[in-house]
Amino acid sequence: MPICCGRFRVKRNPLQDYDSFMSFSHRVKALPVSKNEFEIFPRRGEVWALYKNWAADISCSDLETCEYDIVAVHAENDLQREVLVLERVDGYNSVFKTRVKGRSPEMMTIPEVELLRFSHSIPSFQLTEEKGGSLRGCWELDPAALPVRFFS
Repeated sequence: MPICCGRFRVKRNPLQDYDSFMSFSHRVKALPVSKNEFEIFPRRGEVWALYKNWAADISCSDLETCEYDIVAVHAENDLQREVLVLERVDGYNSVFKTRVKGRSPEMMTIPEVELLRFSHSIPSFQLTEEKGGSLRGCWELDPAALPVRFFS
């Protein structure tokens, strides 16, 4: 299973040459923690794809049929991440808003032991005055980083 967040160490292996940049989606924010070690974790304000129905024994073959929630990290600490669940705005492919349950934003708590549920970060920015302000607070997400099912 691909691991997209955690602590990573740079090793001195032979260089890998790429003749295309298409295998890379976007830059990620890595926090240096020591020489040749970096941490990549979901941080406050970032948008990530989160595996639905995640289990510790998930395999790569399971990922082909996997479904995702799109979430915005609301709060973080050493024990957990609090995330807002997002949903697509009708009429837009890559504009998302906070899903509301009852009268409150739908939130999830992801404990540290389940951080592998985070599939990948999604480049995004929050909208302000677009469409006369009607999309204020929504997120515009990079369509190239969205799971394919969001376009079907």
